[in-house]
Amino acid sequence: MNLNPIFEAIPEKLGYPVEQDMYQGNEKVYAIYCYTDEKGAVFGNNKPLIDKVYMRLQLYTPKNYNYMSLKHKTRDYLESQGFSITSITTWLEAALDNEAEKIRCTAMSMEYAGVH
Repeated sequence: MNLNPIFEAIPEKLGYPVEQDMYQGNEKVYAIYCYTDEKGAVFGNNKPLIDKVYMRLQLYTPKNYNYMSLKHKTRDYLESQGFSITSITTWLEAALDNEAEKIRCTAMSMEYAGVH
């Protein structure tokens, strides 16, 4: 199931860049998304009729950025597109050399069910 267009619309809808798997731009606020699993959820005649897709979006913001509003807007947009948000976790991370400024990562785990 291709859900990429939903994520590709985020820059226009919410105002920050989004890339699949890896972001290589220079913006301070950005997100990446990935597919974590996809499998049949409802079966009939020995084949899947409904697929369930599990995904994650990771929203990156500067450490002191007020991210709460953007987190909620992102969640609301994804839910309006048919996703069920199953978890939202936030933490600070730094580059391996510990020299770079820490950034905040907000990870949203979600699932989507659709016709096979």
